[in-house]
Amino acid sequence: MSLAVGIAAPTFSALNKPQKRALILRDQLRYVDPTHLNTFIEGLSNDEPPTYTRVNGVVKPDLVFVTLKEEATRFDLGNVILPEERNAIHRVYLVVEDNQVQMHVEDPLPLEEDELDSHPIHGFIARGMLPLFKEKYQILYMRVNKINEARRAAYNMPYQAPVLFDDGEVCLPIHGWLYESYRKTLLADESKRLSTVD
Repeated sequence: MSLAVGIAAPTFSALNKPQKRALILRDQLRYVDPTHLNTFIEGLSNDEPPTYTRVNGVVKPDLVFVTLKEEATRFDLGNVILPEERNAIHRVYLVVEDNQVQMHVEDPLPLEEDELDSHPIHGFIARGMLPLFKEKYQILYMRVNKINEARRAAYNMPYQAPVLFDDGEVCLPIHGWLYESYRKTLLADESKRLSTVD
């Protein structure tokens, strides 16, 4: 048995509470499923983009763009040990302000055994979450732009002139010729099969 096979990765239940928190926070920031991302977007409809129609020269419904909800610009890291402040424990938030991601601190949560956020993680782990939060925020921002561009295009569609098609020609002579050719091939194949059976 090789050494690599003999060393098993610890299971989630074997981790201490700060380690569990760090993994949960990381997974929350890496989760970018469109359905999940939609929970951070204000103004989405079931019919996306909405079906716009022109009635008496006016397109309905009105063009309204989606926006990011407040919680999309803020991520709670819970309690964090900050070595630069003599290992003081603070509640830390990652916040987007003026297109920059910053860490904001507040008074710590009281330590409660059942409250995972109250168990502090180390500052270097919290700082490691900054790029993940920034990436998720950028994905959300791009999604909002994509939805709004689709809405804008759909809203302008009723103003476009309809595409007209010519009637074309009737193709019965071609179909008749193909059918006759196919029928002759079938008869020839059938006569070959019958002659080989005898």
